[in-house]
Amino acid sequence: MGILDRLFSSPAPFISDGGMETDLIFHEGAEMPLFASFVLLDSPEGCEMLRRYAVSYFDLAQVASRGFVMGTPTWRANGGWGPKLGLDDAGIRDVNRRAIAFARDLRSAHPWRDHILIEGVLGPAGDGYAPEQLLTPTEAARLHSAQLETFAEEDVDIASAFTITHPGEAIGMVNRARDLGLPFALSFTVETDGRLPTGQDLDCALSEVEAATGGCVRYYGINCAHS
Repeated sequence: MGILDRLFSSPAPFISDGGMETDLIFHEGAEMPLFASFVLLDSPEGCEMLRRYAVSYFDLAQVASRGFVMGTPTWRANGGWGPKLGLDDAGIRDVNRRAIAFARDLRSAHPWRDHILIEGVLGPAGDGYAPEQLLTPTEAARLHSAQLETFAEEDVDIASAFTITHPGEAIGMVNRARDLGLPFALSFTVETDGRLPTGQDLDCALSEVEAATGGCVRYYGINCAHS
């Protein structure tokens, strides 16, 4: 049984990391333009920050005898934010490849490596907390294709989208991942009233995604409720 199968069959929850960009900025003093953690891959100091962050979770998972879902530093490495950070399509693909290789190297060096799953992380093409544009599924699939195609080519264990604000973008991402044969998880941003930033009820958003994607999302999450 592979690690992904164990994730879905194990009665013991896997551990995941929590808020990479926020953690590195406030605890490590990292400088990340537009919250783009992938820029840390460009320097030895940045790579060391990422290494410490990941290994702290590897160690925690080992002590707890749990599996760990390790997210790549690629939340901003998509077709919406890439151009704002100087990346064209080829640059987006290169950054994502490098991030996956970095994660795999860290995993292979740790004694708990057989229990660590590599998660290709996606973020929204726009603001994950106050969306300025509601994407159609077609627009979303186009903006996220370079990243998703790279995740599929590099055979990550699962791709996961975080801080997604509306179903249109979610549906486009999920359907593109399905076309690529890529396992996919989805997490919506919610406010303290349980609604998305658009005001849509979470239950309605989940039902809309399920209906439009054939129920192929492996699991759902919520994140970043604001007070």
